Amino acid sequence: MRYLIASLMILTTLSVARAGEVKFCFLFCAFEQSAPMDSFCQSYQRVNQRPADGVEIERLSRGLKARLTANDVLYLCKCKAWDNPICSR
Repeated sequence: MRYLIASLMILTTLSVARAGEVKFCFLFCAFEQSAPMDSFCQSYQRVNQRPADGVEIERLSRGLKARLTANDVLYLCKCKAWDNPICSR
């Protein structure tokens, strides 16, 4: 009986930590699956943020410049809901 009470106490403390995701609990808890995080939007930092950055980008090779610009545009369209016709391509 002691083990049952101890295990129920542990389960309740674990379910409290994730209380927003709990579907139901009855001797065990079922949790809702949260949506996967978009790591690109969380980790990407725009390269071209200031006018001085544009000068530095112009010095790069053509391929690298195109890739940096494409990544910045993708970030603005996907993560910042940029309203620009280029986002529809």
